[in-house]
Amino acid sequence: GVFVDRDGDGTITENDKYWYKSINHPWNCGLSTRLQYKNWDLGVNLRGSFGGYIYNELEAGRVNLAAVCRDYNGWYNQNTTTDIEKLNWNSYLYSHSDYFVQNASYVRCDNITLGYSFENLFKKGKYNGITGRISASVSNAFIISKYKGLDPEQTSGAESSLYPRPRTYTLNLGLNF
Repeated sequence: GVFVDRDGDGTITENDKYWYKSINHPWNCGLSTRLQYKNWDLGVNLRGSFGGYIYNELEAGRVNLAAVCRDYNGWYNQNTTTDIEKLNWNSYLYSHSDYFVQNASYVRCDNITLGYSFENLFKKGKYNGITGRISASVSNAFIISKYKGLDPEQTSGAESSLYPRPRTYTLNLGLNF
């Protein structure tokens, strides 16, 4: 669950706290398949989780920064002997709110691989030649989700990472002599 500031005053007291949604996904599934036709093969790995929620901390942070920069007495003069104004961080208007708790259900494609197997390449006389396989794959191919942040797959209940998972492309060549 997530504890949030219900009255929006910027502080969380015992009166504000309540249990709101669960970070645990009650339903999980997966699908792994390999299709083959003659010398070609295609493999796909999918998995999904449904029913869990996470706190989109990045979106909440952007709203807080926008609030500080607006004209809500966000600037004040801390030093009475100078005209230089300083930022008043007490104007942090939006604290933890259930507004940023979002459905984290997703389906992720972990891997797609397309390959071609060959035999007797460069066959000469009594020798069988070279056999092998060439393939191309992509890891972290795509994700389907209504979540508005970078990655709905979080274990802490809040997304605070600024970097998404990388998508990796690989080309493989295996030869047997």
